[in-house]
Amino acid sequence: ALLYLVRTQSSGDYLYRHAVACAVMGAAMGRHMRFPRGMLETLALGGALLDIGKTRTPRELLNRPSALAVTSGELHQLRRHVEYSLEIVSHADPENSQLLEIIAAHHERHNGSGYPSSLAGNSIPLLGRLAAIIDMYDAMISERSYGRRATAYEAMRYLKSQRDIDFDGAMVNE
Repeated sequence: ALLYLVRTQSSGDYLYRHAVACAVMGAAMGRHMRFPRGMLETLALGGALLDIGKTRTPRELLNRPSALAVTSGELHQLRRHVEYSLEIVSHADPENSQLLEIIAAHHERHNGSGYPSSLAGNSIPLLGRLAAIIDMYDAMISERSYGRRATAYEAMRYLKSQRDIDFDGAMVNE
């Protein structure tokens, strides 16, 4: 699975930087929340592999100048990265259910509006809820092809505005 991470460099700088940032922030947040070492390792690896399935998504779709100008078919293609990520990681480490849960849940939302399973609240695995926050934060503060990046303050303000809507409020507070 980590070989796919190396491949993200050829798919664009953003995917690789995002993977590294999510891994580091995941481990840092887990440590702040006093998770045991094994969970920290799983969280870091999960952060690194969240979007690994995007290596199977057409590059022109990932690098489109406007993320808002996608058709419903293209949106479906983009969202399939979760399925692809799970497929890649499950072949490499089928026994690590926590790792698979992180990847499966990182686009689920507290109010049930996320994907791929429309899970809500505590139905979303703990590490998946944390990964969703980290993924969104890093995506917002990163340079992207389709828009201005947010400052850390703006990103935190947005996350706080989404407490108990898109994200677990207690985790956002952490």
